[in-house]
Amino acid sequence: MTSGIPRITLIVCLVLLAVGIVLALGLSKKIYKPINSTVDALRGQNGGIIEQDGRKNELELLRLGVDRLVESQAQYRNQLNLYGREYLESALRLLLSGANLVKQQTLNQLMREELGFREPNFVVCCVCFQFHPNYYMDLGETQRRNVAEKLQKILASLFEEEIGCYVMEPRQNIYTCLINCQEEAQIGEDSPVFRRMEEVLRYDFQYYDVAVGLGGLSYGVGGIRDSYRQAITEVQNAQIGVFFQVRRYRAALAPSSCHLLLEEQQKLMNALKAGGEEQLLALVGNLLEQKTRSGVSFENYRYLYHQIMMVGVAYLSERDKSVSDLSMAEEAGQVLFEMKIPENPEASRKLLEAFFSEVLELCANPEGQRSSGLALVEGIQDYVEQHYSQQLGLDAVAEKMGVSVKYVSRVFKQRTGKNLTDYINEFRIQKAKELLTHTDRKVMEIAAEVGIENRTTFLRVFKKCEGISPNEYRNLKRTEPAAVSGTPPQTDENRKEE
Repeated sequence: MTSGIPRITLIVCLVLLAVGIVLALGLSKKIYKPINSTVDALRGQNGGIIEQDGRKNELELLRLGVDRLVESQAQYRNQLNLYGREYLESALRLLLSGANLVKQQTLNQLMREELGFREPNFVVCCVCFQFHPNYYMDLGETQRRNVAEKLQKILASLFEEEIGCYVMEPRQNIYTCLINCQEEAQIGEDSPVFRRMEEVLRYDFQYYDVAVGLGGLSYGVGGIRDSYRQAITEVQNAQIGVFFQVRRYRAALAPSSCHLLLEEQQKLMNALKAGGEEQLLALVGNLLEQKTRSGVSFENYRYLYHQIMMVGVAYLSERDKSVSDLSMAEEAGQVLFEMKIPENPEASRKLLEAFFSEVLELCANPEGQRSSGLALVEGIQDYVEQHYSQQLGLDAVAEKMGVSVKYVSRVFKQRTGKNLTDYINEFRIQKAKELLTHTDRKVMEIAAEVGIENRTTFLRVFKKCEGISPNEYRNLKRTEPAAVSGTPPQTDENRKEE
């Protein structure tokens, strides 16, 4: 009996081993079949989540595929959140622009989910950056884009430290901060967030001034538009030339201002982009007339004039050009940097028109060359032709054209290749030659007739232009018929040649 125990044990072990092998094969088939199917599905027919790799078994490929699916799902969620933010910002932009949103409930829900807004009340804060001319001159377009992005991040971080806020830029250089709060007292002119903002932005004070406008407390999504308009009103009425100021809207105290409104700035920019000089100058003239109709101080007029010209500076910067590319860079710089304009309204208006005409011509020139001032030169020539017999110096012409003497001289030289003084003298001598040829009047009378009172000056200028004296010219013209018969007139040059 004991000798049979090992055989029985061996047989039982072999049976159990066979059963185990059968069960293992069956179970592995059932397990690996879905694994293989899953791996095939992840691979896909035309390439999928994972690629063919003979060095890896199915379990490793399955793990790799699951990891890729988790990563893809995370990317999808991020993209979904991004689309949600983009839709939210688009809806807010439409709301601020005055569009009526049918589904305000959806917008309210998005603000709760995406921004974490829980309160039903809102205050809109607009932060406007009035950039100085050296900002456009010192920084390139790429640098200015980086500055705009950083400013938005700075404002968002400043407000988020104190209160719940969402910052966007619905208009260029104006950042709108949507603040969710319980009561209006939570955000005021003396709030710590504004003191901190002034400290942070002061590092670049040479490039911009900052005007902050606070709208009133509004209830619900529908009231956001009203609060935004109130904030914009305060930004528009902000005092120019002050580095940092915070203004809260108070309907009873909202003043009328001669400052250039944002809508008017946009109209000017659109007219510049359209390229029609006549329409642009008409718009500039209408703006000046509307703003000064009720009478404003010269100080306010200077600020208005500066604001209008700054639109031209911004237009130049969009086309990678600057004020220094203009022929009238010096005159424009005096307005932009020193706030100096002619006290005569007519002269200041002409200077502004010359500036915008030159801006249009510079940007319209494909080669970017300085070839502006054609209208000014034609105006000078017409004026000289009509007033050559009067006292006609550079000062008189410049004053009549409403520009500086340097600008008149520079532009005229660039367009005609002649100095303005030489052109005036040549035109006068041309008229004197006609009188010498067709009349018997004395030389002094003719000199006075063409606007040169001094006899010595007239003789010197005439000889410089013609090479001979007035009497010699008259004698030459009277002997010209002899040339028809073949006898050359006797002139000083003939005698020298002989």
